Amino acid sequence: MINRRILRIKAFQALYSFHTQERARYQLAYDELDTVFLPDLSLMIAKEEQTPKLEGLKKLAAIQLSELFQQIESTEEIPAESHKAAVQAFQQYQKDLQVLKGKVKADMLNEVHQIYRRYLKLLFFIQQLSEIAIWDENRRLLESPIKSSNLSKNKVIAILPKWVELQEAFEKESIGWNEDEQNLLKKVFIEGILTDTSFIEYLPNAGKTFQKDVEMVQHILKNFLIKHPYMAEYFEEKDLNWHLNKDIVKSLASKTFKAEALEDLKIQEIALQWDEDEVILKLCLKPPLKKIKSTNNGLPDTRKIGNRNALQLQTSLSSKWHLLK
Repeated sequence: MINRRILRIKAFQALYSFHTQERARYQLAYDELDTVFLPDLSLMIAKEEQTPKLEGLKKLAAIQLSELFQQIESTEEIPAESHKAAVQAFQQYQKDLQVLKGKVKADMLNEVHQIYRRYLKLLFFIQQLSEIAIWDENRRLLESPIKSSNLSKNKVIAILPKWVELQEAFEKESIGWNEDEQNLLKKVFIEGILTDTSFIEYLPNAGKTFQKDVEMVQHILKNFLIKHPYMAEYFEEKDLNWHLNKDIVKSLASKTFKAEALEDLKIQEIALQWDEDEVILKLCLKPPLKKIKSTNNGLPDTRKIGNRNALQLQTSLSSKWHLLK
């Protein structure tokens, strides 16, 4: 499952993403003033004659915009054009910021969820190995004596299509494969699994003992479905943070098959207390903890979560809020 350390990393990545994009929108607000105070070419006044006045109005607007960002109440009056331009630029910044907050938060939660989907995808690939093994033996006919179809006797692989909970998870998350993914798994099987000495030695004994069956599933999972260059390239294209997430996915998959008997197989949860963790992650773009307490804005009280780690996570994230201002 995904532990709190990983969740903290994802939250700080989201904070950094927010900070970077917020700074860009901050600069766009000032750039907007350049557009507002361009010379009007439809007037019968030369551009050069308009420029000095426009530059002056733009400078006053920039000062007003800076005061709006710093929440400084100014008593000095400035031309209406400058005031209007500054207010409009600031209001657009605020609108963009609200959209950005929602997007960054959604992206953060989605990335955590995508880790879980990668895990299910691995289980789906394992389930399809039986079909690939039979296809492989049929394509070779008499070319090779290797009975790769014996893999279908593997008790662990054989039970996966009958595992109701797993199939429901596949359906819920729309886990399947397309032609490209089928061809990918065939290439991995032919160029990797089929040339593996441990796999060849296992085939005559496939299905005879649960322990040997589960060990072979773990072997294929670790050495081919995770490490093989084709699979690495596949997952890297799907996940920009695969170099960080692959160990999590591997751990989830390995724990699924860490069992003494078929009935011990269990689908891993995304996190130990995901409902609580999700609340904390959603709070990472909220004001600091002390501000949450004083404003009474209806946010969940972390003291009720009853988990010291959850409180520490929010506190550590909240301490970074100054970066987002």
